[in-house]
Amino acid sequence: MEAPYRAAYGGGGLAVSYYFPLGLGYLAAYLEKQGRRVELLVESPRVEFWAELNARLRQHAYLCVGISSMTSAFPQALRIARLVKQHAPATPVVAGGAHVSGVGAAALEAHAEIDFLVLGEGEITLWELARWLNAETDAEPTQIAGLAWRNAAGTVMRNAPRGFHPTLDDFPPPARHLTQFTDFALHAHTTGGGGRGATMLSSRGCPFGCLFCSAHLTDGKKYRVRSIDAILAELRELRDRYEVRYVFFEDDVITVMRKRLLALCAAIVEADLQMTFGCFSTVEHFDEELARTMSRAGFRLVIFGMESGDAQILAQLGKGKGATLDDARAAVARCRRYGMRSFASFVVGFPFESVAQIERTFAFGRALRPSLLTFNPLTPFPGTPLFDPQRHTPAHADGWADFVTTRALPFDMNPELSASQLMQRVQRAHLRYYLHPLTLWRMLREIRSWGEIQALLVGFLGLLARLFGARRAA
Repeated sequence: MEAPYRAAYGGGGLAVSYYFPLGLGYLAAYLEKQGRRVELLVESPRVEFWAELNARLRQHAYLCVGISSMTSAFPQALRIARLVKQHAPATPVVAGGAHVSGVGAAALEAHAEIDFLVLGEGEITLWELARWLNAETDAEPTQIAGLAWRNAAGTVMRNAPRGFHPTLDDFPPPARHLTQFTDFALHAHTTGGGGRGATMLSSRGCPFGCLFCSAHLTDGKKYRVRSIDAILAELRELRDRYEVRYVFFEDDVITVMRKRLLALCAAIVEADLQMTFGCFSTVEHFDEELARTMSRAGFRLVIFGMESGDAQILAQLGKGKGATLDDARAAVARCRRYGMRSFASFVVGFPFESVAQIERTFAFGRALRPSLLTFNPLTPFPGTPLFDPQRHTPAHADGWADFVTTRALPFDMNPELSASQLMQRVQRAHLRYYLHPLTLWRMLREIRSWGEIQALLVGFLGLLARLFGARRAA
């Protein structure tokens, strides 16, 4: 199951939708492929999560209960684990996801209610653990790569890491059928087309080492791709079985392998799917031909991790990324030229960043005139180079809920601004951009469907609710 996380983001859940978790769906699908019976529990508008969890634990016995969580939802993951132990003390609790992959064995040492950690890419590790728990193998837990666990003496053990699986087509598409899939929707900022939306992956991995990003923990740094045939088959299933008309590709950087994306776009055009798409990209991998081809294939939104509007800071943030401010300007212009919406995402508040450089980023973002933009206060997630376990680990596990970009951190990252001062500047920058008449006019001009109007309105209201909620809290 996925630990509920919407409440941590504030704004009454307006901009953060009930979202189908692809990672958990992949785990469930792979277990089903191996012949396991799997149940999936995800926060949704139809189900009261905690009541449903209690009901299932009363009614069924499970080989194990798996919990996936991001950092901000880890307190909820612990709440789930404690409920499992109350109902069935002998049932093993398995935790996975980006947070525990970042903190590692420390999560077991601090929390007795968790029995196993699946670290990194989880499909094969979880399957091998399930086989051992069901006494289907003579192998010992020490032989399961990617696992952390306690031995009979209570000592926490961490096995050798598991390499990332090279052939993604070995993993079936996410088990969306285990949920009422129509209950889920896209977050407002990923909406880019009319009709029902969904997410999917065409690849895993990101070759860039950005200081603030933890995606490599579960997806790896090597870029691995699914076959075009497998991608088209999943798109057809989304369209025909779930009536999806807009798909957002959650690949970290779908544009990094240029020839492969050009081939995928050509296949989408030939298949005549009558669908539209959105994706993430880096600005330096979004050239003229690629923009034109993606637009022809139905791409309507591109989210760019621009990170900074100061050239010096930009050069310090990633390894081998090589993006420039001119690349950012060109990327937004190409989106505009080929009828795609652009979303510029920035991060501010680095330990080596001055107030003047932060203000340059705000000014640069406004001058770009993207369809949407966001300035994210730096959050040092576990597993990133900026995370210091001694300084940033909260005294109580509930403190992990503060690791979101919509509220001030309980500690300072920047030497010139406190966390609350940085948040105040971010709030003002957002309001200055989104309440400007030209911004509102551009957003309205780019809308192509009533569904987009609804999504953008909800997202805008959510933004205001978060901003003013954070201001009151400060």
